Amino acid sequence: GTLSRREKKLCNCLQNRVGFHHSSLSKPLREYVIELFREGTVKAISCTPTLAYGFDSDVQSVIVADLWRYDSTVGGMAKIGTYEYIQWIGRAARRGTPYTEGHVYPLYKNENTITKFQPMKQPSEKELEPIESKLEGHVAARKTFIELIGAGWDTDEQLNSFIQETLY
Repeated sequence: GTLSRREKKLCNCLQNRVGFHHSSLSKPLREYVIELFREGTVKAISCTPTLAYGFDSDVQSVIVADLWRYDSTVGGMAKIGTYEYIQWIGRAARRGTPYTEGHVYPLYKNENTITKFQPMKQPSEKELEPIESKLEGHVAARKTFIELIGAGWDTDEQLNSFIQETLY
């Protein structure tokens, strides 16, 4: 098949031993980028928030260039939360990797951000924001219930059970 513009850009990057990892890439392509990184062919990878949740490889250093990401629930850019920040920086020399020390390089300088992310505290000591459901009052909630009803969940008891068992 024909490569998309993004896939062509990735191929050009990979020829220079760098890559990027983004949720809009196909899963096999994301896995291929990680494989090239693990074997040492790719020396650096730029990631979106996939670094926190979809990137599974040993890294020694993480550079945090931006504290904003696209959030479909707000239909635009949103500042990351403390937990997500911990996930990002926690990729640097995490337990079980060959690295004895990790490095995090923040490219932001903002007193409010420093207060929010508490860089000198261990993750277990950080104050996290309250957890909120992304489904509350949102299109995603309606879509979830429509899909459940379409799958045959047609009683109040079944829907309430789903909410209590999965969302509380």
